[in-house]
Amino acid sequence: MEDLPTEYDEIILGTGLQESILAAGLARIGRAVLHLDRNEFYGGDWATFNLNGLETWIESNQRNPSHDDGVMSVNADILEDGERIVYLSKHGNTVSNIDVEWFVSEGEPVPERRGPFNRLPTPPPPQAEENPDPTGVAQPEVNDQPQPGDIQEEPANHGEEPNPDELTGTLEQSRQTNSEVVEDPPDSHQQDSSLSPISSPVEHQSNANTSIPESGYSAGDASNQVEANDEVNESHAQGALSVEEAAPEKAEGGEAAREEAAPEEAAPEETAAVEAAEESSAEALGVIADGAESNTEPVRKQWTQNLIKHEWRKFNIDLSPKLMFCRGSLIDALIESRVSRYAEFKAITRTLTYIGGRIEKVPCSRADVFSSKYVTMLEKRMLMKFIEFCLHYQERQIEYEDYVNKPFVEFLKFRKLTNTLRHFVIHSIAMVTEDTLTQDGLKAMHHFLKSLGRFGNTAFLWTLYGSGELPQCFCRMCAVFNGIYMLRCPGKGLIVDAENKCKGIISSDGRRLICKNVIMDHSFRPPLASASTTTLISRVVLMTDRSILPTDQEEISLLTVPPIEGSPQPIQVIELPFGTYACPKDIFLVHMTCRSHGSTAKEDFQEIIKLLFQPLNTDDDPESTKPKVLWSMYFNMVDATDIEDDILHTGLPINAEVTNGPGLSIGYEHAVEQAKRIFEKLCPGEDFLPAVPDPDDIIIENQSHDNPGHKPGFEDNTAENDGAENDGDKKEQNVEASPEKESQDNNTPETDNPGAEKAAEENTPDECREKTAEEIVKEEKVEESNESNSQRIDTGDTNAIENKCDQSSDIDKNS
Repeated sequence: MEDLPTEYDEIILGTGLQESILAAGLARIGRAVLHLDRNEFYGGDWATFNLNGLETWIESNQRNPSHDDGVMSVNADILEDGERIVYLSKHGNTVSNIDVEWFVSEGEPVPERRGPFNRLPTPPPPQAEENPDPTGVAQPEVNDQPQPGDIQEEPANHGEEPNPDELTGTLEQSRQTNSEVVEDPPDSHQQDSSLSPISSPVEHQSNANTSIPESGYSAGDASNQVEANDEVNESHAQGALSVEEAAPEKAEGGEAAREEAAPEEAAPEETAAVEAAEESSAEALGVIADGAESNTEPVRKQWTQNLIKHEWRKFNIDLSPKLMFCRGSLIDALIESRVSRYAEFKAITRTLTYIGGRIEKVPCSRADVFSSKYVTMLEKRMLMKFIEFCLHYQERQIEYEDYVNKPFVEFLKFRKLTNTLRHFVIHSIAMVTEDTLTQDGLKAMHHFLKSLGRFGNTAFLWTLYGSGELPQCFCRMCAVFNGIYMLRCPGKGLIVDAENKCKGIISSDGRRLICKNVIMDHSFRPPLASASTTTLISRVVLMTDRSILPTDQEEISLLTVPPIEGSPQPIQVIELPFGTYACPKDIFLVHMTCRSHGSTAKEDFQEIIKLLFQPLNTDDDPESTKPKVLWSMYFNMVDATDIEDDILHTGLPINAEVTNGPGLSIGYEHAVEQAKRIFEKLCPGEDFLPAVPDPDDIIIENQSHDNPGHKPGFEDNTAENDGAENDGDKKEQNVEASPEKESQDNNTPETDNPGAEKAAEENTPDECREKTAEEIVKEEKVEESNESNSQRIDTGDTNAIENKCDQSSDIDKNS
């Protein structure tokens, strides 16, 4: 902290998405940025936690409730004449009414996994005894080489290095682990490289890992991590079956040797125990015994609190889950700035809605419309005509000009859409309310339809490992361009002069940090400014044991629930399976969001949970098709997105900017637009998030006396160097041509008039004038320097190599 600089262009408080985008954009154009956060994690209200981190976050919010904020004291001696302090919020909690509840038993304690990568180590091979066997029978030698029937460890991704987190082993290992095998997704981002970038055009699969291309609008599919894991474990199961069958064939005479070496049979109790262990191990590995009938219905894992807590690393739980429109402003920012290389994405595989007392798939595209069995043939024609109209609604204003300022539902009735189609359009495609104006409804419909088919069959992408990855991606870009980051460092207050302009902040250790502008999350606003009217968002996170609409393949689902009796607000539901790295296998993570209308979030979601899930405080019903809730967390969050910028700015200096947090919307559009608006206000005329240079485009050359004019940078600088080298070639030609000119000048008659000779010498061109000895010596040094420069070739630039080779050949010809 003592070595921290004291002057900056911008100081940013909070590491939410808007603040992180601004930090990256400002640092990219060369501004000095200091980025602070009071928390010990990135993201603020946008953060993502594993299960242990979430418990810590809950405890922190319960210790510092939002109504008990307060301010921090500041030493007044740090102020200069005419300055005052505007105290910042101490805790700035935006979350309230947290309610966590378990719906499974505590269960038996689960032992901690040992060995490298938190897995049980493979038992060592038996050591040879020093004394020979008294029976005189030679024991089989221990061979480290794989034998037929042995179980081999296979990489989780074919063609990749083995994933250390993948549990592999023999039948004996499965006995030691209480006959349980868990298939794990990667625990950290070190496994991100297994998801290959995508550059092929759109022929989509539902479970494709997506890397956003850095340029253009093409996308494709990557390998499916979950399917690879299933194949590996299936091969392990088959190997476990063949262990006993292939044992007699391992070595000649092996069975006889074992019989002679073991004259006594095992006790009946031991035999029964071994057989029971083998049966439980085979069941855990999914092996079906000979003659047994396979059950098509998958066996549900019986979860307990201890089993779930044991898998705490595999959870990535969002505070504000969001989806990216495939043609949204955030996608464009990620591609143009090349920040997309820091994250991985998956396409939402289906869009659902709750209609007629059940969950149905929403027909969005042409293929979905004609394959839907829920709408009639006449409704399909009507919906297709309306979709085509919405794609070109801006060119057909005459058809809706009478309904511009009327509710969207009235325009749909004018288009003679049925009740079913109006439900699909309002709640699942445009995702608006019935009170939304027609102009806004058509705009939302157009945005949704334009996003279809770019990266998948739906209009959205999900960020693997959670939405909280995106703020960290932009923070990384800021740090690359010399931004300074400090967590657990809340600012105590703003230093404001007599002109109501912020001159800096007072840090947590009482230091005075000077800046030109301050940007802060709305949670940092002074307590008086925070007293403005705000609305609340209700959220709930659920762990369930199966999908809300099970299918044969893994699905990432977006479900929209219209207002129902007892729940007057529409509800957005996002269901995340194991393949999104949000939860362990055999658990689904369900996020629900709506505008608060009751006293608590638990009250807001009570009715919808009764409709979609089994009763909470009962045992699992094996005959029910509804999921069972294992765990729930309800909470309310402040929504500042509806507050005007002038109201957010109340009580703050004129050069302070305030961001408004995640909000209720399903996407990121408002966050990117607000960040861009603040950036253009602070830096008019500058490019917003220009592309980060490719490492291959950066030329780092030693600024020595051999090349003092070189400026390290991009390829643009090579043109200046090439021009300088071309000038050197011209000088070499002039030097070589000077003897001929000199001989021609020697043949000219001399004059007796020194004045005329001097005037003639001044009027003679440089290439025709006789050169002095001093000039010749200087030009020879330039020639030697150019020859040495021509031999120094920058291996990182092919054009430079070709130019310098051409120059060296020209020098040889001239010489």
